[in-house]
Amino acid sequence: MFPNIDEEAYQAAKELVDRAPELSQEQLASIQAAFARGDRR
Repeated sequence: MFPNIDEEAYQAAKELVDRAPELSQEQLASIQAAFARGDRR
């Protein structure tokens, strides 16, 4: 799906997906916005 994603980003995204039920909608929106901006924290 994301051929240019590196392993670190893949693992971070996988962890977020695994934890998603525990996150609030506000937290998810913040994470999505950070990815959209390209933030690397």
